[in-house]
Amino acid sequence: MSPKHPASVDVAKNPLGVLRFLYVGSSDVRKDLDYYTKILGARKIWDFTSMGTRVAAVNVSSGPLLLLAGHRPAPLFYRCSRLRT
Repeated sequence: MSPKHPASVDVAKNPLGVLRFLYVGSSDVRKDLDYYTKILGARKIWDFTSMGTRVAAVNVSSGPLLLLAGHRPAPLFYRCSRLRT
């Protein structure tokens, strides 16, 4: 990875690295997705239901995508550097 790549960070200055995704546990992804998109004006990036759970990604800022995760307890914030799609 080149030093100019966004994932190449000085760990001493940025101990968590570059945040690309932030998991947020949700007890009701549909309700939370409606809140983020309709009330806060976030942009829905994707919304999947698979293996008995639902996860939706929303863009709420210039920072990481927020992942509303039905398989995580609410409230929970979890840093994730990579996702398999």
